[in-house]
Amino acid sequence: MPAYRETDSGLFIPRTELDDYFTTHYTRYRNPPSIGYSCIGVLDFLNGQPLNELALDYIHALRPTGIRITEGEVKCDAMTWRVTVYVHKSNGEFIIRRIEQEVEVGLRTAETGHHLACMLKLQRDQCAGNVS
Repeated sequence: MPAYRETDSGLFIPRTELDDYFTTHYTRYRNPPSIGYSCIGVLDFLNGQPLNELALDYIHALRPTGIRITEGEVKCDAMTWRVTVYVHKSNGEFIIRRIEQEVEVGLRTAETGHHLACMLKLQRDQCAGNVS
């Protein structure tokens, strides 16, 4: 594989692993050199919807090892791939506030899952023009 690739504007820049995934079909994923753990928001389109079997059918797509439903309090007892559904009660019905999944993350650019989250926050701030 060449060490550089040409951009649309004719510039040559160093190739990265990401370049290998630009394809119209399929490239086998290569695991990162190390992994960490984090919690990410998922299935945002269910926020504000009733917690019912329809929501559970979408949660199935995440392949959870377990599910917990809470109105706020949770124990810090990390369980990879578990899904937590945060709800509030409205007119006798539980409404989804948010859904999170505990996940394994690749550590190509960070030292820990927390460090990865901090790097993303910094990147978001820079893209929004909040940090120079």
